[in-house]
Amino acid sequence: MKEPQRVNDPATTPAAPAALELVGLSKNYGAAEAVRGIDLEVRSGEFFSLLGPSGCGKTTTLRMMAGFEVPTTGSIRMHGRDVTSMPASARPTNLVFQKYELFPHMTVFDNVAFGLRVKRVPKSDIARRVGEMLEVTGVAELERRKAEQLSGGQQQRVALARALVNQPEVLLLDEPLSALDAKLRTRMQIELKEIQTRLGTTFVYVTHDQGEALMMSDRIGIMNAGLLEQVATPHEIYERPATPFVADFIGAMNSLKLVAGAVEDGVLVDRRASGRVVVPAGVQPGQEVSAILRPERASLSGVTDGTHDSFLDGTVLHVVYGGATSNVMVSTELGDITVSMVSADQSRVVVAGEQVRVGWAADALRTVEAPTESEAS
Repeated sequence: MKEPQRVNDPATTPAAPAALELVGLSKNYGAAEAVRGIDLEVRSGEFFSLLGPSGCGKTTTLRMMAGFEVPTTGSIRMHGRDVTSMPASARPTNLVFQKYELFPHMTVFDNVAFGLRVKRVPKSDIARRVGEMLEVTGVAELERRKAEQLSGGQQQRVALARALVNQPEVLLLDEPLSALDAKLRTRMQIELKEIQTRLGTTFVYVTHDQGEALMMSDRIGIMNAGLLEQVATPHEIYERPATPFVADFIGAMNSLKLVAGAVEDGVLVDRRASGRVVVPAGVQPGQEVSAILRPERASLSGVTDGTHDSFLDGTVLHVVYGGATSNVMVSTELGDITVSMVSADQSRVVVAGEQVRVGWAADALRTVEAPTESEAS
């Protein structure tokens, strides 16, 4: 008897090719190495962000994906097809620029329809596709308005609609929200993620704003000096940074130099005159280790209070009010430690010069390994 065929069995169904794959991708400008041998896979339907400081190579990488820059070495594949030598106009991508580059005297409808008309798409299809995309991006009521009459947020939506109406396999976005004010930018971040989820289009988003990347992305690639330092989910990158650079670049942190001493209650501790610090797992007795502590994972109490696994006594240096939260810097035996507190919490008000205890749970500390000499090179 013939065995029934299995449908979508992970053991027998080959994995779909990545929406975008970079293999050994590099770009040199004379002696300057802008991008240095990047290997990366972006999954189909993923919101992927390239995050890093100015000059790290993220925009150069994006422009090579789009076909506006020619790689020095390496290849670019989209859904298994090599597009490295393919001109930008022939690639299944669209790029949303930092400046929206709308035609100012054209209507919203004509701006969005422009690319379809160049491709000689039938008028009935143009009307349908433009209408659908204006609805998706929330600007349908503006279709007869001139682009020059739009606000920054409206222009951003129109630029997005113009790129998406061409139904790209991969949409590339180069810091498209950077010109917006803070409140509008936050709202557009939410809307952009909702649009991407609704359409299922693969987004590759370049930004230097860590909060933006953490909020919108399925995964993030952290770039530094032309290299990818870590590729992971926002949670993994924030909670388990792979390198000192990632730990320092993503969020605020306190850096502690510890020495694993005696075993107490089954754990290694660094016993200090002013306290006791549980050393992260995996460290050997006598070993020196660098660890990070996020400010929001620490808390303050009186010097005789608290039941934390780890604690250090110290003196408040200053308090910086930041609206929803306040940052309290405390001088301790291990150096200055910043503690993030909810400003509205009046149960613990501290002032400069006060003696306090900084405490945290044992799992709040993370060790970060410095790269080896071969990895750094």
